[in-house]
Formats: sequence, C-alpha cells, structure tokens
Amino acid sequence: CLTDACGKEFERLKELFELLGEAGVGSDKNIGGGHFEVETDEIELHEPADANATVLLSLYIPSKAEMPELFATTPRYTLLQRGGYMAGSSEEGLRHLRKRTVHMLGEGSLLHTIAPLDGKVVDLRPDWNNSAMHPVMRSGRPLSLKIKTNENHEQDKN
Repeated sequence: CLTDACGKEFERLKELFELLGEAGVGSDKNIGGGHFEVETDEIELHEPADANATVLLSLYIPSKAEMPELFATTPRYTLLQRGGYMAGSSEEGLRHLRKRTVHMLGEGSLLHTIAPLDGKVVDLRPDWNNSAMHPVMRSGRPLSLKIKTNENHEQDKN
C-alpha cells in the first residue's frame, strides 16, 4: 500500500499492519490464511508546479460537495462496484450476509481538477436488524497525484 503518513502516525500505521499480518486478512483468515509480513520503503513523488489535473492512485468515493468540481469538465474514469460478504464477522451466523454495494472511481482515473480531494468513508453494513452486527466500513478517501496534461479542459465546460 501507499501512504503519506509520517512520524508517529506512520509508526502506528506500521504497527497496525504488522498486527493485521499476524492475524490474517480476507475470508481465509478463519482457516489460517491471509498472513503477511510488513516491509517498508520510501519513494518521493514530485508534483509539477503547473499541474492541471489529478490522477487517482487509489479508489475514491467523492463527497456530494466534491461532485460539481469533478464533473465541471469531462473526467476520464472507471466506475467500479464494491461489495461482497461480511466475512470478517466474529458471529458465524452473520458471515453469509452481503454488504451493501458502493460505486467508486477506480485507480488511474483522470480528474480535471487540482482541488484537494477528501472523499468519504461509508458504512456498507447490510440493512438487517441485528444488534450483533458491526459496522462494515469502506474507505473512499483517495491517494492521488497532481499531474500536467496537454489537454484543453476549457472546451469541456461548455
């Protein structure tokens, strides 16, 4: 994964990933699968001073407030549907339930804005009334990179 966390925030994130690696991820963690070891490295990404667009490096769920800026011109994006099962529930009786689905802009999508992108986190918990059911969170907060394109976006606004 990529993160822009640093200092204590990065160290805490690394600790959490190490715990996750020991516990395992995915539906196979209940049978001993999904384990991993954490390795870290640093890269530097330099954004151009004359950037005129943003490329997504992760999935993104725009907030309602961000939508007008994103679609003021014609973005180039992939729309992906995410959902699945509540495989991580400690309650065996809840593991067969499907999460609600959400549509997200995919990695590599090109957005003709350099405004900061905040995105949002949504709860995909099924609409099923059971007090043992936990929230099922999906992060749509993006990791993105500002870039310079040769396209003229002004014509898209008309």
